[in-house]
Amino acid sequence: MPAYGGPRYPIVQLLHQIWPRRSTIAELVPHCATPGEFSVPHHPEGPSPGSLKNITPLTIEQHAKPNNRSWRFQERQLELYVYPRLGSRAVSSLKRRDIIDLVDEIALKGGDAEEQNGKGTKRRFGGMTAADNVLRVLRSVLNWAVAKDKLTSNPAVGVRAPQKPKARERTLSDDEIRAVWEGATALGYPFGTHLLLCLVTGQRRTEVAEMRWEEIQGDTWAIPSSRTKSKRPHLVPLSPPAKALLDACPRFSEGSFVLSTTLGRRPISGFSKAKGHSAIPIDDWRCHDLRRTCATGMAQLGVLGENISRTLNHATPSGVTNAHYNHYDYITEKRVALEAWGSRILEIVAETDHD
Repeated sequence: MPAYGGPRYPIVQLLHQIWPRRSTIAELVPHCATPGEFSVPHHPEGPSPGSLKNITPLTIEQHAKPNNRSWRFQERQLELYVYPRLGSRAVSSLKRRDIIDLVDEIALKGGDAEEQNGKGTKRRFGGMTAADNVLRVLRSVLNWAVAKDKLTSNPAVGVRAPQKPKARERTLSDDEIRAVWEGATALGYPFGTHLLLCLVTGQRRTEVAEMRWEEIQGDTWAIPSSRTKSKRPHLVPLSPPAKALLDACPRFSEGSFVLSTTLGRRPISGFSKAKGHSAIPIDDWRCHDLRRTCATGMAQLGVLGENISRTLNHATPSGVTNAHYNHYDYITEKRVALEAWGSRILEIVAETDHD
């Protein structure tokens, strides 16, 4: 067999004559300026999925608003804690360590720290509860990003809050109930009225704040499913104290919100403004404590636990019968419970002996 490059391979012989054996590719092709020109061309990656701050408005609109009545709270948590540190970061660049560091930093700020907002109102800033809330909201946002193919995996999955927040157990004593009643009465409409309606009805502060006149049907308040946390319509019997409070509220032609500073066009907001008013000299209390106080008071009056739950519009007992067959509204039982509680409040307020 002829040698490689022999007569049977004339083209190879010709190449050997033109380019003698070289030791490197660069020498073989002298026209290349640098060896780097042989590297694979770089093709830039696709467009960035966007910064965290840019995608969260879509999350709020497409996911939070339709599914969660507390979407404003979630939005505020992002603005207050997440945007300053991670807002400009592309979601694709976020790592688990970024989430852990953020949550730890919020927790270490301390639940007793306070910061003054632009309106001069003090609010709690940071702490264990805030860290847990931020982690939940951020995890939800990043889950949405994964579902929309803006992120391959959620870096917040598996991250734990430094400490699970302890459920509040605060209920107001009789003296504190009296102080709230007197202080809220002095504060007047609409914020004082809001506090008193929360106390006498036991309903959630936002549900009370967004009450509309068309929901008041005689001595019953009909809250539509679109406004309840449980997504179920809820009938709230109005006790005499609740009815008296509503009768004293002004009616506006410009809008139908019962509690409003804009002539009924928009409901009130900024609940901490009323809670921290000097007319109510009580330490460490929140609007939700009024709801818990109502539930506890009804229990002390002998109301059955199931009827208390239905009065507060908590989840109904599980099971096929209750979920699909039992459509009784328990309006009679709820009326008895709230009227008993209303009478008890009036007794407390009328007491002159504060000892």
